[in-house]
Amino acid sequence: MLDETTVAKLIDRAPLAVIVIGVLVFIIGAAGGLPIGNPPLQVTDFAWRVGLGIMGLILVAAGLLLLSREDGLLISRGHRATASKYGIKIEGPREGAQVNEFVDIAGSYAVKPPDNALRLFTVVPDGGSFRPQAIVQFDADKKWHGRVRLSDTPRYAMFIVAAIVDAPGQVLWDYYYRVGEMTKWSPIEGPFSAYAFECAKVWVERV
Repeated sequence: MLDETTVAKLIDRAPLAVIVIGVLVFIIGAAGGLPIGNPPLQVTDFAWRVGLGIMGLILVAAGLLLLSREDGLLISRGHRATASKYGIKIEGPREGAQVNEFVDIAGSYAVKPPDNALRLFTVVPDGGSFRPQAIVQFDADKKWHGRVRLSDTPRYAMFIVAAIVDAPGQVLWDYYYRVGEMTKWSPIEGPFSAYAFECAKVWVERV
């Protein structure tokens, strides 16, 4: 259990409390309960377990967003100017291309970003939900590449976005992949701009 000092810190910093609650909710869903109490808490229904996993992910994402705002860690105008200097471009696929489930993305850069900072996402338009996809690989001659996987839905369209991800965004990314199997890779609620700085994007249609 949490000691008094930890509880006091969580009360003092609500975002941390939200993150901890989210992790606990996810653990309950993943493990089917908690070995606490007599009788211990048990969740046997699979639908409830999946639902708790998704709720845990949402709470952690919300907590990270609140923590970022509180600590001033969201990408500021200064960070945006720094990110823009990298000159990130997407060169393939072309705008409006019809694509299959797996899409190979190719691009270029003027200045190489820090390792692991440039990542690919799929983003629903109008500030909607998004999914982390891949950390890009850098090639020679100032080129980069990566691959994303689109939904099995027969026909729909969305943005593929290349973005610079700061420290809080990387924490969310890591957590998303840690719980992805449990949550059936549910998307993260936007706005996307709260977690990463968009450098380039292309609109594609899944066929």
